[in-house]
Amino acid sequence: QAKKKELEEAESKDKVKLYHRPVASDARSVAQRTLNQIKTDDDKLALAERTIETQIKWNLEEAALYLVDARLGHNNTWDSDDKLFNSRANACTASGTTTAGKSIVSDIACLCSSTSAPTNMCGTSTKATDYTDTTQTAASARTAWTEFKKKCTELVPPPPFSQRRTAQAIAAVRAVIGKQVTGRDPAYILGGGASATCTGASAANARVDYSGVTKTKGFHGIPWVAKFEAAAQHVAAAELVVHKLTAVRQKRTTLNRVTWSVYSGLNSATEAAQVSSKADRAPPLQAPAPQDTEESCNKKAKNDCKYPCK
Repeated sequence: QAKKKELEEAESKDKVKLYHRPVASDARSVAQRTLNQIKTDDDKLALAERTIETQIKWNLEEAALYLVDARLGHNNTWDSDDKLFNSRANACTASGTTTAGKSIVSDIACLCSSTSAPTNMCGTSTKATDYTDTTQTAASARTAWTEFKKKCTELVPPPPFSQRRTAQAIAAVRAVIGKQVTGRDPAYILGGGASATCTGASAANARVDYSGVTKTKGFHGIPWVAKFEAAAQHVAAAELVVHKLTAVRQKRTTLNRVTWSVYSGLNSATEAAQVSSKADRAPPLQAPAPQDTEESCNKKAKNDCKYPCK
């Protein structure tokens, strides 16, 4: 009641009432039913909008976790932690305890660490000698990764993430696996030359052998690849419902316009009724006095006939 009174008494700067309640009428009853239905429909759309927004947020958050996990191997670990890496024998080869593909940063340490000329995969002058045959610890891999970061230019702003771009990145990596070697199980070896070792003793030995982690699922069994693909699925799900969110918001905008149309129509009907009511209460119009005819004018004692008589 207090809010109702506040609205009814609200005035503009010019002391004009901001709101008024139309008088009871058939038009108001029809408008009230229409507005009630609009309110019901809008409540349903508002719930759908909140639900879709929650879905989008959740999918994007999950995608972000998978991407961090693909990059670092743990979604709660910084790249300055040794846990991201392993000894070269485990991180870069297909040994029984292989962790090849556990993270992107670990694989880069394998590919770009060698004691000789720049490696095939990392480009000119992008190499480190910290993680080679004689220094194969996880700490050495972390040191090498720190060096690589200094030599790579960060993309600013970062490119937009999408399911399509992720699929393209995965396809690009898959296209070069097995293409640079002719040695043992070449289908799942990335980088290096014809030899089968992954020690980093030379540029030809700077490689990652994924054959130990691809026995059941093939390329998709590489841990960071699987996480990239999971991230892409979540982004695709978010992109799909974005279209639904747009449609829901457009419907709410339309309902808002209809609401104001109903309100404007009710005001017009009320004003028309008020005009009609005033007309009904107005005094009847008096008929004009009849004009004198020539015959009646001639019978008058005085010559005071009005035009057109004389």
